[in-house]
Amino acid sequence: MIFYFAGAEIPSHRALLTAEHIPHVGMSYMGLRRRVKFSKPWTVEEHYPPEQSVFLDSGCHTLNRPGVEVTEEEIRDIADHYDQFVEANIDRVQAYTEFDALTMGRDWIEARRQHLHPEKAIVVWHEEWGIDTLKQISAPRR
Repeated sequence: MIFYFAGAEIPSHRALLTAEHIPHVGMSYMGLRRRVKFSKPWTVEEHYPPEQSVFLDSGCHTLNRPGVEVTEEEIRDIADHYDQFVEANIDRVQAYTEFDALTMGRDWIEARRQHLHPEKAIVVWHEEWGIDTLKQISAPRR
């Protein structure tokens, strides 16, 4: 079993996890986005030692909370940037979650899956989609 210690997008947390030689860390894209303006490229390789395994979470739970007001256009822009961020860091992340902004609807989320990295992407199921959907996405692929 592998445990990923989350919060590694926060510089002080990242430094502590690195100093303690924690081998598996998790970072939130949305958490990083709150701290970094992305005026220049931000890479996992620059900020984590090579021996550290990094799990990248989209952080969409931030957008999916009640009361969050973000327009569909803003979500599309954030999703596009997340895709670019994943692509720029794909060789350095162990795995990443899809961008599952519920406001955009299930069809939009599922349509984006065609562009996910087949060996590194993790799809996200939401309870309101029902048990049949869970069975469908968890069935072995041939």
